[in-house]
Amino acid sequence: MFLTDNELTRKIWRGKRIEDFVPFCRDADILVHDAQFLPEEIETYRGWGHSDYSTALELAVKAGVKHLILFHHEPSRTDKAEALIEKKCRKLAGKHSADIKIEAAREGSELTL
Repeated sequence: MFLTDNELTRKIWRGKRIEDFVPFCRDADILVHDAQFLPEEIETYRGWGHSDYSTALELAVKAGVKHLILFHHEPSRTDKAEALIEKKCRKLAGKHSADIKIEAAREGSELTL
């Protein structure tokens, strides 16, 4: 699954709800999802058409996705900042006992299917 420029929300009146995409993503081996913003930034950028890593993870967990790839990074973030986001997302998954592989997309990386 590849979901770009997708602004997930937990509120029905402000965009597409996470639950709206669960059937589409159900049991996907890989979900590549927009995660441009941090959870603490998302309200500032609501309406821009991008998600944060926590809602991307929530979708992946609810849909039973095996591998989540965070992409569409904020252009001003450094590689070090993106690595920290990846780490935070893994920690959040651990808090929910989610058995899911998480990684941030990297320029030049390849994924063999």
